[in-house]
Amino acid sequence: MVIAQTNMDETLANDVCLSDLKAFLSTISALKDPEITFASDHLVVNDGAFNVRIVYGNPLTVTKLSKRIVLPAALLTFTLKEDSLAKLLNLSSILALPDLKLYAENGKLLFQVLDRKNPSTNTGAIEVGDAPAGFNSEYFLQRELLKVIPGDYQVEIVIADKIKASRFKSLSHTNLEYIIGLAI
Repeated sequence: MVIAQTNMDETLANDVCLSDLKAFLSTISALKDPEITFASDHLVVNDGAFNVRIVYGNPLTVTKLSKRIVLPAALLTFTLKEDSLAKLLNLSSILALPDLKLYAENGKLLFQVLDRKNPSTNTGAIEVGDAPAGFNSEYFLQRELLKVIPGDYQVEIVIADKIKASRFKSLSHTNLEYIIGLAI
């Protein structure tokens, strides 16, 4: 499960359904100073030198939220810098590792790329901060769900009742956050 939430100053003439969020975000990231133009059945991303046409997806395949999701207080919060996130995602792709694990070791909070189904395979980890005293839990994310606009994020782990989620709040883009379910 991935939910992206933001507030926009612009008003769109019609609903926009993007069936491939990763392709859209990668396109935005690849172009320098992109501008987006919305049409009735597609959008165009243009940076002055390159145009990309992205066709809207079927709205029946996307759940539209009627209100903003409010999660309970976070169990754990840390800052994930853009370069650390990029390294994690790049290594995950290079090594074909489908999972990310957040854990503590020697007082440090680490994010690791791995394959949970194959413990004898390659892994890689990056330090993302100091671990809170007594923190000894492990939390997993599926790599394929981590489709976010590049930038720095405040990451929160939220565990309460039936909720097991991470919230990635953008520190680079006002009012942008992603709620990504933790893997069980």
